[in-house]
Amino acid sequence: MLQVTPFAPALGGEVRGIDLANGLDQESYGQIRSAFLQFGVLFFKGQSEIPPAVQVAIGRMFGELHMHPAAPQMPGFPELFVIHTQRDSKVANGEFWHSDVSCDEIPPLGTMLQIHVLPDIGGDTLFANMYAAYDALSAPITQMLAGLTALHESEHVYRGRYSDRGVEDHGKAYPKRRIQ
Repeated sequence: MLQVTPFAPALGGEVRGIDLANGLDQESYGQIRSAFLQFGVLFFKGQSEIPPAVQVAIGRMFGELHMHPAAPQMPGFPELFVIHTQRDSKVANGEFWHSDVSCDEIPPLGTMLQIHVLPDIGGDTLFANMYAAYDALSAPITQMLAGLTALHESEHVYRGRYSDRGVEDHGKAYPKRRIQ
């Protein structure tokens, strides 16, 4: 039986009673989608390794899948972005606060992460609830922000960043969008 309990006061739910390696039936998908909309981030602890085809199938239940514009893809599964890091890696994905490809015209609904090797210290992924952060702003600050726009682009991040991982630039057009 699928159970979801709050993980932290402002964000996150912990899901138990399901092994994602077996895929999702429609009923479980409905419960998980409802929990995702309620909690923003879901944690599935103690999972078996999810085969790539199953991870892609689960992702597709939530909508069209995004293929990262500048990252290496898993052979046979271009929707999967595989990150291999170790102590001497030149790039540590996510070492700074960021939002995955939020510069796209229509950003993805979310990201499905699966970790295979977890270091004893560090290696964690942190999440922030930007809805709660905005809601906590004072009225004068939200009024000041109401008329502003920003250009969110990615070229400065992606260009050359993945060249050490076999991804060439080839003059790709990198996403950018205006945020209001």
